[in-house]
Amino acid sequence: MDLDDQSKERFSTLAKGAYLDVLLPRSSNFDAESLLQKGSADELGRPSVRRNLFFDEKASVQLLLKTPATREQVQSLLPHLEVALAAHATDAVPQAKGSNASPSAKHDLTSITLAGSKASDALVVDDYTYVVWKLELHIPWPRTRLQRPAIYFTATLTLGSTASESKPKDPVKLFLPPYEPLPANVLQPLNSEPSLQGKDIFLPEDRITKVAPKPPKKDESLRPVRGATKRAFPVMPALFTRISYAAVPDGIIATLTIETSHIVAGKFRLSEVDVTARLDDSSVETDKIAPESLTALEWPLMMRPDEEVSLLYRIAPEDGLELSAKTISLTVNVHATLELENGSRVNLDMVWHPDKHSIPNAQGPHYKWSPPSLHHSTPLTQNTAKASSSEKTPAQSSSSVASDHELTFLFTAPSTVKHQRDMQVKVQCTNDSRTSRNLAVIHNQSIRQQGLQSSDEPKSLAGVKSEHDDPLPHSKARSNVFCNSPDVRTGLLAPAATFETEMEFFVKDAGLLDLGSIRILDLDTNQTVDVSELPDIISVEASAEDPPFEPRGSVPRRDDAIGRQIASETEKWRQETAQWMAHRAKSSTVE
Repeated sequence: MDLDDQSKERFSTLAKGAYLDVLLPRSSNFDAESLLQKGSADELGRPSVRRNLFFDEKASVQLLLKTPATREQVQSLLPHLEVALAAHATDAVPQAKGSNASPSAKHDLTSITLAGSKASDALVVDDYTYVVWKLELHIPWPRTRLQRPAIYFTATLTLGSTASESKPKDPVKLFLPPYEPLPANVLQPLNSEPSLQGKDIFLPEDRITKVAPKPPKKDESLRPVRGATKRAFPVMPALFTRISYAAVPDGIIATLTIETSHIVAGKFRLSEVDVTARLDDSSVETDKIAPESLTALEWPLMMRPDEEVSLLYRIAPEDGLELSAKTISLTVNVHATLELENGSRVNLDMVWHPDKHSIPNAQGPHYKWSPPSLHHSTPLTQNTAKASSSEKTPAQSSSSVASDHELTFLFTAPSTVKHQRDMQVKVQCTNDSRTSRNLAVIHNQSIRQQGLQSSDEPKSLAGVKSEHDDPLPHSKARSNVFCNSPDVRTGLLAPAATFETEMEFFVKDAGLLDLGSIRILDLDTNQTVDVSELPDIISVEASAEDPPFEPRGSVPRRDDAIGRQIASETEKWRQETAQWMAHRAKSSTVE
């Protein structure tokens, strides 16, 4: 039904000389309606605007309509109006040498439509009528790669179709007409073919004879009122996420790491983090698992720029049985608030879907040696066979690796270690071949970091899949352990002999540890095997019952900054150790 002529005439009067502005004020306390009530219309163009935006932000936008129409005309027409706000992404790149950056083609991100009745009351200032809409618009990641992403907003005010929707529809028309046969199946003869037996082939006749309806003709006489921001706002990520998995006997441990951007000047306030899991991409509600949080934190959590926090979750069926699914799909929701130093307050609402995680089977990993090298230098090769996760016990985590030259390596470590402490990974090598072997066990952190499974799908950047390339800030791949014994030699290992040793690591961060990879080098043939299936170890914070950390190493006495720092750390360790021993002695006396 067409809109009535009276509403069209009123809208034409309102749109004549009207101006629609999109405001993104820097201060959260800015209120255009309050300024208009005070009669300060000139102050609307003076407030400071945002310099940049963030992905996953709920941007606070205020739409301002200025029209020469009277207040009564605007107020009576508001219930019949609709205002639409849309966000568009563009890529501002230099076109040639010496030229300024210019925006490229736009990419639609998201939009929202509000009814005119959601606006404030019409206010008259200096012979003009003003109307203000306040709304929030979530800024998602664009679907295309942008080198220098920027976002601008557009607004459109139109005459809605409220009048045409005022009459209720007849519910009888929602059903098929009675006593009429269904359309015939034009492909019915194919169902009798023996080669197509068991396949129900159906094409209704009305699919061929139906005439496509014509789109409604637009009323060119009613031109909408349009507005846009005066510039595009650079956009960047404020939070980075990555995730890793470790198999345990009764489920899977997922470590979610949330990292704050190092270029943001402000404080982060994480209010809530929700994680849900689904088995085999099933849409059935019973296949939805709520992971159990293993990290005891006080919410909300305050963070500064360039900091990260690791959250541990245990994924296991509620009935206590083993996971029978082949893949697990997670959904991560992060709610945070960013207080910028310039006074802006930004609400962040991130929804991230990491890549599917394939649940490994119980079969032990098997590796193959790299081709023989003619040079004495160590070749950089990768495994020719990918390994699966190893079996573990509650007390220890171990990984057994077999090679095609009849060598078996067993890596064993405790399942839980302390943060900022040393830990040992036991290495046992058995030579089942007929010849003696001379081997070296070398720690290599770089290989595992390159293949780290992580954030950001469209939600992660750097270290994870990203929708953008440099020069956007990106998350740095960090090693959470440091190997104190990176090169261990077995010596000449006779046939049927076993060699045992330990590799010592220093734990730098809490959470699921990434040990990198272990490279096994045959010193006689220069062949290598890179072992990535190492024990899964979880680092937890040290308690008051644990002894203080002793500074490692000894250096000659030196009277400089480094020497004074070492002496200060050593003295601090002695004092903490004395207090800890006194506390232990007092506790044993009380018992």
